[in-house]
Amino acid sequence: MISIPNELGIYIVFMKPFSPLKPIFLASIFILSLTNISDPDAFTHLSLGREIIKNLGFPLTEPFNYTALDKSFGYPEWLFGVMLYAVYSMLSFAGVVIFKAGIITLTYFVLFKDTAPLPVVPDLKVGDGGSKDPPLRERVQGEGGQQSEIIAVTILFLIAIFSRGRFVERPEILSNLFLAFTIYSLNQFFYYGKKHIYFIPIIFILWANTHPSIIIGLYPFIAFIIGGSIHAFFNRNDLSQWKRIKIIILLLFISIFCALINPYTYSIFIAPKGLTENIWRYMTAELAPPYWERYMFLYIFIGILLASFLSNIRQSFIYIILVLPFIALSTNAIRFIPLIGIVGAPIVAKNFSAFISRLTTRGLRPPTVVTAFVSASMIVLTLAAIFNIGPFKNYGRQFGLSIDASSLPEGALEYLDKNNIHGRIFNTFHFGGYITFKEHPKRLTFIDGRGGQAFLDYLNAFDGQKDWERIEKKYGIDIAVLEYPAVPSSLADMEGDLLFSYKFSYKGWTLVYWDSASMVYLKDEVFKNIVERDGYRYIKPADDMQQFNNMLYPKELQDNMIRELNRNIKINPNPRAYFLLGFAYNGIGEFDNAVESLNKVFDYKDAVFLFSSAHSEIGFSYIKKGDIKEALAHFKKAIKYVYDPDTFYNIGVVYLQMNDYKNAVYYLKKAITIKDDHLPAYMALIGIYRKLGYEDEFEAIEKRYRQKIDENRSKGHFKEKRDTYRFH
Repeated sequence: MISIPNELGIYIVFMKPFSPLKPIFLASIFILSLTNISDPDAFTHLSLGREIIKNLGFPLTEPFNYTALDKSFGYPEWLFGVMLYAVYSMLSFAGVVIFKAGIITLTYFVLFKDTAPLPVVPDLKVGDGGSKDPPLRERVQGEGGQQSEIIAVTILFLIAIFSRGRFVERPEILSNLFLAFTIYSLNQFFYYGKKHIYFIPIIFILWANTHPSIIIGLYPFIAFIIGGSIHAFFNRNDLSQWKRIKIIILLLFISIFCALINPYTYSIFIAPKGLTENIWRYMTAELAPPYWERYMFLYIFIGILLASFLSNIRQSFIYIILVLPFIALSTNAIRFIPLIGIVGAPIVAKNFSAFISRLTTRGLRPPTVVTAFVSASMIVLTLAAIFNIGPFKNYGRQFGLSIDASSLPEGALEYLDKNNIHGRIFNTFHFGGYITFKEHPKRLTFIDGRGGQAFLDYLNAFDGQKDWERIEKKYGIDIAVLEYPAVPSSLADMEGDLLFSYKFSYKGWTLVYWDSASMVYLKDEVFKNIVERDGYRYIKPADDMQQFNNMLYPKELQDNMIRELNRNIKINPNPRAYFLLGFAYNGIGEFDNAVESLNKVFDYKDAVFLFSSAHSEIGFSYIKKGDIKEALAHFKKAIKYVYDPDTFYNIGVVYLQMNDYKNAVYYLKKAITIKDDHLPAYMALIGIYRKLGYEDEFEAIEKRYRQKIDENRSKGHFKEKRDTYRFH
């Protein structure tokens, strides 16, 4: 509803026409946030919240990790853990997912409210936060019109789609909400004199007790103080701006004081410093800098954000100062990418809306078809995201109201319980939270997502037999529950990274259980009978495919490996075993058996992480069977799941065998575009250009090929990936 005074000072009330954009937008955000719990830290927070509620207070010492039982308890996110477990105790995992979705939707509601275009000049009538109505001209521009709503929901929805990977059950979702509200409140106060700002000290109390990122809450204050002072300097006749800046400064100090009301007082402001340490960056993939090939959208958005200031330069002082530290954060580590969306998206919407409004004397009213198109697009893209269709797929965020068991050691824990196996567990980093949540106090963990006192020992545990023996003796470890090494992106140079290369095959320890999510190793001398009965002595499911392929030779190992794979399938059918069995059959030339086994992988809907590899292996089988068309079909299915340069190369080679040089060149170039040192693709292109007599292309690609060989040698990791291109 809009109230406009006529010449007699009487307000005429107009009803805004109903627009479906906002409800569809908020419903889409809520639906996008309804994803199964897959983040391991969620279980750590649930466990800690349960412990605090059970004890009606903090434990005196660490309760979960036996490596630090004598250390004082520390948990700066305690309020989030309490809230999360309180929801879980009432509504189980479905409640936790809905709780997360509600917070994220509320955050985007605040961001939407903050996208309204600002007045051309601040309201001169309201200098003290009063309630007088602003002038008509400023009120109409502040409303922004329907075109502003379209711009706002379009920008925010795209930000949500590309930030969906961080829609997780972590306290950062509350941090994002608090940051959005802080910026919105400062905007409303500085430009309109509205009083939302007086809630910020309360927000800071909550923030300081839910996430140790409150330091970023100070940045908006600094931006409005410095940028607002610049505005006030150039608008010397407007004393109201200086009054508002003084109030903002006062509230900044009050908010800092309120933030000290937490169990850890001032240390909450310096807690994030530890995340910048090299050891954490080495250990945690999300603290790595975002690279262009995968995070192209981030850099495009930053470019759009900076360019948008050119369209609204009169309002840019505050916002330029505001966005700079968040640009630095988002380009420094993957986990901070959502922050630039929280801060930058409303600014882009404001700037573009202001630019469009200046093009017309009255608010531009888009035709109904535009509103319908944007509404329909949000619905379609939401469905594409939740059903993992096209470029919006994210298999790590499956739609649902439960947990993603495919990444949890559920089977490993059941095996330990079934066989009455007890002792000190060495667990990999991401399993700690779930083991604690499921098994505490029956089982304690070596480490969880908080790091803990044994962090350095954990890193050293995979360095070699001597280091492991020292750690094993130091802590009295009898059991190891391990996740699989993550599959490195071929776009990133991850060679040597602990997370992608660790193995656990030490003398005196035997693999006794494995499925698609986890492995259990037991100490031979402690569990001799179980090791003799259940031990796997030939199969190593954590090996990469090249190492696994090498294990198929000599001949006597083949039968033993296949026998152990079939034993695992008989006892514990799982998609990883079917995949490895199919791979093994391919390696020994039994291609029909390979296809049969590999096709069973697709029966497991939670094994999406194997679908691309399974299709590629089936493609290899059909190459050897002489069915090139069927091979091509499976290779193309593989790239629907993983945009992988090796698969593009394989498709290019198949087209080359079909003498379809046009498509061969296209897919081989695609492999190089994704991974610019993909040497086999260069070699194939060189052969094609030589055969076709394309001298210029031949010389150019050969020059690049030689250059990449030299670069790889200079990096010290030149090697051939023979296994990937076996059929060529």
